[in-house]
Amino acid sequence: MNRPADIESLRRAGRAVQLPLTLVLHDGRRLELEQMLRLLPGKRIVARGSLDGQPVLAKVFIAARGARRHMRRELRGIHVLHDRGLPTPQLLASGMTGKAPVIITEWLDRARTLTDVRRTLDGAPSRESLNRFRPLMKLVAAMHVRGVWQRDIHSGNFLEHESRLLIIDGDEVRSRGNRPLSPARACDNLGRLLAELSPELDGLVSELHDAYRQAGGPDFSEARLATARRRHLERRTRERLARVDRDCSRFRVRADARRHVVVRRELAEDLAPVLHDPEQFMTSGECLKQGGNSTVVRARVAGRDLVVKRYNLKNPMVRLRRMRYRSRPWNAWREGRRLEILGVATPAPLALIRERRLGLYGRAWLITEHVPGQDIRERWREYEQGPQFPQEDARVLGEAFDRLDRARVTHGDMKGSNILWYKDIPYLTDLDAMKAHRREESFRRARDADRQRFLENWPEDAPLRQWLHNALPFGGAER
Repeated sequence: MNRPADIESLRRAGRAVQLPLTLVLHDGRRLELEQMLRLLPGKRIVARGSLDGQPVLAKVFIAARGARRHMRRELRGIHVLHDRGLPTPQLLASGMTGKAPVIITEWLDRARTLTDVRRTLDGAPSRESLNRFRPLMKLVAAMHVRGVWQRDIHSGNFLEHESRLLIIDGDEVRSRGNRPLSPARACDNLGRLLAELSPELDGLVSELHDAYRQAGGPDFSEARLATARRRHLERRTRERLARVDRDCSRFRVRADARRHVVVRRELAEDLAPVLHDPEQFMTSGECLKQGGNSTVVRARVAGRDLVVKRYNLKNPMVRLRRMRYRSRPWNAWREGRRLEILGVATPAPLALIRERRLGLYGRAWLITEHVPGQDIRERWREYEQGPQFPQEDARVLGEAFDRLDRARVTHGDMKGSNILWYKDIPYLTDLDAMKAHRREESFRRARDADRQRFLENWPEDAPLRQWLHNALPFGGAER
């Protein structure tokens, strides 16, 4: 039997909390925590466990301040859902375990959050995606009709279990009486959810809105929903990009006087050798590019093919520019994450290593996954003189360009070698100059430059170039 855990030690453990462990409830029963599901260091533990031999899900609030307040808010949300007849896991117990409040609900075996369901649908036909998410629209409409909403609504707050959807995370549940939400509040809440589901369901927003209205949700126009969704998508992108160089659940950051290293947390151990000595891999890997600005090699680490890009300091001016925090390596790291959020394919950014001295930055190494893609010019070589053209390829590439346009993002160097085709998907690479624009005027100028540079990948008199000029969403910008 595990020894009862000390709450203070759990708080001090940060991310190093080890399961299994035992907590003693206020009534003397022993709660066994067996599998970590979520950990907010020093604040909250969510785990699968057992109570009196029954499988349960337990939330343990271990923060030094505010723990009781969070528990009360969670309980209030659970009771609201029960009182309004909305499906949520059954509450089994709540109270104190030592100095930490705890909430215990039933464990639903083989349940999945809609976030997990959504991941399985990547690349699936849109009709299948629509059928899987229609029940969500019906449930959200039922919430709004009964005067209930979730403040931070997202797919991770809904469980799919035995063909049913249930609402979880009572802490985010809000309610104002039994009256239906106003159309403005309902529209904002649904827009927030659809922004979180983006980009996988970009083409299904209208049909999802129809499913919501057919379920009796408050009435508002599709234009208002699109505006709300766009606003929340921009907010969500800003929030996620603010964490690209912070120690958090997604990234691990290690910084000292000599180096600043950020790496995807789940890969930190696998990438430890290259993080420790990236130059070893620069000399032993396969050279893909040798230039004044950068050197790029392919290396194999822990059974994984990686690309390591070293940003060289070729002259004093480059060294001075690189000393800033937000240099080209940092920009490439951040923009890789932006493309992931927008649903535009790019080799996954895995780690960024930067040397520093006296607080100023020097050489840097960007580590990404290796995508064995084909240069777009090579892929389309057979179409250059016509009469057939890459219709399906252009459609897929056009969707990626549309997503960049909607987010006011430009690439900065659209030469063919920076667009790789792999498994019928175009990947954008070399993101050093990528930029998100605040002003419409600057965005349009940079977008026109992107489009012009893309078309220049083919001779001016090539039929393919003229066809792309008309077929792609940015083709008409050619001067």
